[in-house]
Order: sequence, then C-alpha cells, then structure tokens
Amino acid sequence: MTLRTMLGFGWSIVTGVAGGWLALMPWALNVQGGGQWTAVTKVSFGTGLGLLVFCLVGLVATSLQIVRMVAPPRRARAAEPAAAQEHADQESLDRALLQLATKLVSDLEAPAPGQAHAASEAAATVPPAASAGGSAPNGISTRPQAPSGMPGGPESGSTSTGGSAPTWRRVDQ
Repeated sequence: MTLRTMLGFGWSIVTGVAGGWLALMPWALNVQGGGQWTAVTKVSFGTGLGLLVFCLVGLVATSLQIVRMVAPPRRARAAEPAAAQEHADQESLDRALLQLATKLVSDLEAPAPGQAHAASEAAATVPPAASAGGSAPNGISTRPQAPSGMPGGPESGSTSTGGSAPTWRRVDQ
C-alpha cells in the first residue's frame, strides 16, 4: 500500500468514528430526552450523518484506488494494437521516402529535356576529325587542354617543380 491509500483509509475511519459519535451522542448522553427533537439533537445528528457520508465516499475512493493498483493495467493491453499501428505507419512512411529518394536520383541523373536535344545536335555537327581529337579545318585543336604539372596532364619532356603555378599548354604541340 502507498502512503496515499493508508492516509485515505485513516481519514475515512476517523471521519466515520466522529460522525457515528455525533449522530448517536444525544441519546448516549441523554441530552434528547423522550419528546420531540431539540435543536441540539437535530444539529448533532445532521452533522454526524454528513461525516458518515464523507466516510463512505473516502472508503469507496480508497478501495477503488487499491483495486487499480492490484489489477493489471488495461492500457497495456490496449497499447499493443496502437504500437502495431504506429509501426505500420512508420513502415509505410519509410517506403514512401525510399520511393521519393529513388525518383529524385533518377531525375538528377537523367539529362534535362532541352540538353538531350542540344547534345544530339552538337554531336551531329562535329566533324569526324574533331571528334577523334584532331584539328578543325581552321587549324585550331579540338583536343582538351590540361595544365602542365597537373596529375594526368600532358608533359612535354620536363616536369614543373619548385612550387610555381602550372602553365597551360596546348596538347597537340
């Protein structure tokens, strides 16, 4: 038992004893006599009945509290379906987010509608020599340019050392 239930029972018992005494006091002390009820008897009996009602309310409330402590909680059994529903909701949310992420990745990897058309036109207008890395008819190289001294860049016999900034050179020279 907890302190609250012990105090509840104690308060109820003390209130019941006091109410019972006040209700029976006019006859126990022979204050009433044998005729009609006097004012003292009416007040004492009414107050005693009121305290007895408080006693019964306190005993019922404390008894219900003890029954709740002893009985298994109903919420635990009702919480299981709610937890299963929450788990199902979380799974559907995870599936929806995965589909959204997959769609975003495919949209980012796909070329834009205008870019796909422009890329196919550019490939059609580039002469075959230029696509192979040769020179255009005007003599300008179409090969990519790379700085010397850069990893993967072309070197023309000597390496750039000493921390100087790399110089750009034409690849076809």
